Amino acid sequence: MESTNPMIDNVKEQPYFAYFRVMKHGTEVTRISCNNFKPSQGITVNFASTVYNLPPDADLFYGYPGLIEALEKAKDGAQAYIEMLIGEGDDALPVLLQYRMDHYEDLGVNLVESNIRKLEAVLKLNPDFKWIPYRIGR
Repeated sequence: MESTNPMIDNVKEQPYFAYFRVMKHGTEVTRISCNNFKPSQGITVNFASTVYNLPPDADLFYGYPGLIEALEKAKDGAQAYIEMLIGEGDDALPVLLQYRMDHYEDLGVNLVESNIRKLEAVLKLNPDFKWIPYRIGR
């Protein structure tokens, strides 16, 4: 049954607005939709604790409006974290090696400057392009 209401007939599906999240010391860029208004499962908020307690340092993240900016900032953050670990000396070597292993695909493929520029060129030509990051075993 078709609608005869012109207000409903002219409504097109609205694009979802999104931002791109990068966790502190992380390299993975995650697209977060802002206006799809789908309920989240299993998330509860205690407003009293939220006001007074900051999240643990590992749970902090940065949000960026564009994918290219998020990739650049993830790369800069990873480089800064690696330099900090190198500056700590031999004691931080196991942490540094584990970080490199955990973020191998991002550091070696996704966040390489030439690959970011290629992606930027593709996005300029086709704004509907969907980026799928390189992952081993997928």
